[in-house]
Amino acid sequence: MQWRSAGIYFDNKGNLYIIPTRPCPGPGMVESDPWFISSITDEDDIYTKTMKAYEATNNTIGVQPNPTPIEVITGIKKWERAIKDLSVLEFQWSDDEGYLLILNKRSAGGFSGYRKIPLGSEINKLTFKKEIIKVLKNEIQKLDKHIGKEENTKEI
Repeated sequence: MQWRSAGIYFDNKGNLYIIPTRPCPGPGMVESDPWFISSITDEDDIYTKTMKAYEATNNTIGVQPNPTPIEVITGIKKWERAIKDLSVLEFQWSDDEGYLLILNKRSAGGFSGYRKIPLGSEINKLTFKKEIIKVLKNEIQKLDKHIGKEENTKEI
């Protein structure tokens, strides 16, 4: 089965960090280069950079670079700390299901997919932009509420 994926990390301010991902020897995936930075306000840029990251992936088993791309982007050591205030959406290809957007939720050690949004067997730029912006806006609102709750419960 051919599998390709790009991870789209995002924060509650609408900053996007688009990173190619590859399968790894164990469960999950590893990040690889090249990575891209974008903003929710630029739909064309999101599409172009997601496609570039996606095209940079392949089905070969990868080894996690040290530091990881998200650690480099955020300037925070340790992947678990670097993703603390981020969430991730995946853009994937599957021979069985075609193109997908995968919504993720936090799980032990990172994220796990909880909802698939099928995009079809051929990618349409307008459909992709419409779906990804709709999903990102909704997920950013959730993330903003989650981060706000954490900040309000911190001890002074």
